[in-house]
Amino acid sequence: MIYVRLPRVLSAVLAGGALACAGALLQCMLGNRLASPGIIGVNAGSGLFSLLAILMFPASTAMAAWGAFIEALVAMVLVFVISGTGGISTPGRVILTGVAVSSLFTALLDTVVVLRPDLQMDRLAFSLGGFAGADMPSLLSALPFFCIGLVGSLVFGYDWNLLVLGDEIAMGLGMRVPRIRFFGMLFAAMLAGSAVSLCGLLGFVGLIAPHMAAGLLGTRDMRSLLPGSLLFGAMLTVVCELLARSMFSPYEIPVGIVLSYIGVPFFLFLLYRRGIRAGGE
Repeated sequence: MIYVRLPRVLSAVLAGGALACAGALLQCMLGNRLASPGIIGVNAGSGLFSLLAILMFPASTAMAAWGAFIEALVAMVLVFVISGTGGISTPGRVILTGVAVSSLFTALLDTVVVLRPDLQMDRLAFSLGGFAGADMPSLLSALPFFCIGLVGSLVFGYDWNLLVLGDEIAMGLGMRVPRIRFFGMLFAAMLAGSAVSLCGLLGFVGLIAPHMAAGLLGTRDMRSLLPGSLLFGAMLTVVCELLARSMFSPYEIPVGIVLSYIGVPFFLFLLYRRGIRAGGE
């Protein structure tokens, strides 16, 4: 129980909370409530370096976490620099650049798998997402990145609130918007990288949890929304992990599949609601 269940539950708590906070940050930084960690290439980039770390250091658990963290930062910096080329980086340009960078890293990831077919199972497990291989060394390796990203995002809570008002208003109040947006994406990359190193690609957590927190707390204040997103993200992931183990017992399905069953209807509902609001306006 202690050596099998406990690492899985703790990993689910950390990964869910990290992805939820990263999603809340990115929704604030990009001014888009449908944003999530995968939108800036963090997930694909972290997957590439995690796979390379497994290839080069098969006996080192910590290297997978370091690989995911480093590539999360590389992807974030790359997106920010390219989107800001020729002028100030705007949310729209960041999103478009993130899609391109994510596609590039995905292509590189597939190339590695083609050249090394023995990594196919690792690639599949990463793409589906789950906690079947969770252990305490992996959790402890990801914990420092999670803590730094979480503390940093909470410290800048007041600045995130100013950014929500719009770039022009924030600049009028003396804020250096590009710098603050960079720090927000940096903390989001650290949080997402720590989660990806533990569980692979878990979609929709960074999208669903911030909306749950905002709806139940009744506020978009980032100083309250970030802790709320952390809590709801952890709860959502733990529940999905339990369902993944029990729905088809004695067989287990990846947690990412369960999240897709929940996340796709939720995403469509958000699109439908936004369409109604746009039509009304």
